[in-house]
Amino acid sequence: MDERDDWSSFSWHCPNCGDLVTGYKNREGFIKVECGTCHSVMVRRLKTHRHNSIDIFTPIGIVEMMV
Repeated sequence: MDERDDWSSFSWHCPNCGDLVTGYKNREGFIKVECGTCHSVMVRRLKTHRHNSIDIFTPIGIVEMMV
């Protein structure tokens, strides 16, 4: 099986509103998800098996997050 054919899902709660989001890894190893509730866009990078990095981007027109 080729690494590109691995369609395992990744789920976590949105840090902004708490809604459950699910995404799939792309070829570069990033998981890009848009929350259906608050429309924040998250990019998750799996750096090692113990270290993940999640960048959160607010929707256009929103000044600050609800956190």
